[in-house]
Amino acid sequence: MLQDRWSKRDGNRNDVIKPQIINLIASEFLSRELSGLAGASGFLAITAKKAGIIEEESEYHAKFDKAHKEQDISALSKLFEHMPVGDLLGIAGWDRVTIPDEFNYQKSDINLENLDVSTLHSFVKSSDTSVALTVTNSTNSHTMSSGSLDSSKPLAIHSVGKVFTGALMIRMLQEGIISESSLDKPPEFDAAVTEKLPHAVRERLKECTLKDIMMHQSGIGDYLDNYMKALQKEISSSKKEGRSPIFPKIETPADFLQFAEEKIYPLDMVNPISGVKEHYSNIGILLVGMAIQHAYNNQPEVIEPLSYDEILNKFIIGPADVKSFTIHNPGDGVTNADDPVSPFVAGSPAGGYWMTVDDLGKFGAWLVNQADNERFLQLLREHGQEFYDAKRNTIRHSGNIPSASAQLICYLNTGTTVAVLSDKPGQAPNFIPVFEDHCWNDDKDITLTEQKDKSVTSSTLGGSLDQDLLQSPAQPRVIFSVNRAFQPIKSTIDSSTGLNEQIKNDQIIDKLNILIRSEELANIKDDLIQIKGYLAEASNDVKLSDIVDKLDEAGKLKFPEEVRASIKDIAEESLVSKRKFTQ
Repeated sequence: MLQDRWSKRDGNRNDVIKPQIINLIASEFLSRELSGLAGASGFLAITAKKAGIIEEESEYHAKFDKAHKEQDISALSKLFEHMPVGDLLGIAGWDRVTIPDEFNYQKSDINLENLDVSTLHSFVKSSDTSVALTVTNSTNSHTMSSGSLDSSKPLAIHSVGKVFTGALMIRMLQEGIISESSLDKPPEFDAAVTEKLPHAVRERLKECTLKDIMMHQSGIGDYLDNYMKALQKEISSSKKEGRSPIFPKIETPADFLQFAEEKIYPLDMVNPISGVKEHYSNIGILLVGMAIQHAYNNQPEVIEPLSYDEILNKFIIGPADVKSFTIHNPGDGVTNADDPVSPFVAGSPAGGYWMTVDDLGKFGAWLVNQADNERFLQLLREHGQEFYDAKRNTIRHSGNIPSASAQLICYLNTGTTVAVLSDKPGQAPNFIPVFEDHCWNDDKDITLTEQKDKSVTSSTLGGSLDQDLLQSPAQPRVIFSVNRAFQPIKSTIDSSTGLNEQIKNDQIIDKLNILIRSEELANIKDDLIQIKGYLAEASNDVKLSDIVDKLDEAGKLKFPEEVRASIKDIAEESLVSKRKFTQ
């Protein structure tokens, strides 16, 4: 049954969606400069050779270049036809091609509290994939894998590593080590970093801001393609000469700058999350890390300077309790056997670190916990657009190379993190839509498949709570959504250590403020403000029974009776739980 669902989803995506995705990618590629498409061309050539379509990769490169030069969308589209939808989505993510939501993923938030874990394990095992998956929240974590992949082994996380750099920048802003005003000024680096940059890049950095390079809006290019070519060249040379390969020495992020492109690019891509024009730049995010290192070590109180990796460990890796994080393959890292280069790829602030999927899930859970802090969340919303999706209130990033993939999604509305690593191209991001289909079509859960023409297919934390929807047959889902919305309040109540069924008002008010700011709950914002106002006017401590009474005052709130009853159930459950705790 589970395999049937997977096959049905794949069949629909290949028959209906695939041609449209190919057309979108081909159209976008024809609008860009050919020199910026080397990675995609290489990926196509590798997969075509593996599929037996060509004998030499150079054949595909020639066809790609010819189709682009002649602006022949039909010829270019044919070069993508051998690829499954997952790989196409991998290319789209890698090259920042905007794919409409109905073709992509993230239809609704996942909530670990509603998953049948045993069924989930069976589902993952039965899928024809090679993925390691962790689903986690603040209290539970479940790790599983498909195929022969060992989920206890580390894999490369590719561009998901950019989330670590982004989170570190948010922490620097939060701690005042980097001021928000400095984001609007040219970035500053150690002299040893600046002197390694190509002249054109140095000149461009005088004209852009630190925020520009954080958002891929500087126009500077890449280092990864040149770095990978250097690894490939050394592997080939050492094989011919019968010796062990001697790879470029990578000890610090600045060591990657020897591979930096000289060229400055136009902002020719549209970020699928922010909607702004950009040119995706691995050098840019690497330099964000170098700017962090410079700012941290130039604090007056710093006596012993730290390397970027040490700063990352101090503020992110250590606090998140991540144990397996490494820059280089630790020796037992899982890689694609068809790619001789991937075992030797080293990590930087732009990506490529190695870790287990369980630890990547831990990092995601730590991020979700940090987002409970109002200042962290504010900074995330204002400066984290590289990896934060405000529309869906998720922290998310994919990572892809021609032979492997990674995906991290933190659903801040439900407190659930999904981390996926794969030794196959495109499979990690492509696993998300099928995984979500499974979560929402389980018989024990609320099914949304019959509401696909309505707005109820958006996030679990309320979706589009239009007034007509509140009165529609989909109302059980709305009750479920409001239930999920008030879970942070319930968690605060349940974890309170006060006596006599009392907790501090401001603990609940902090949670309400997060809900009030959520775009997903805009249509019940007034009700939330009423509840917040009541709590603000109450005495320093508030009894849980008072909350129940307030929520149950008929006519005071716009929620339908069934929804109000559901909220009351949450408060009553908390009351019972609290009584048991304090007895």
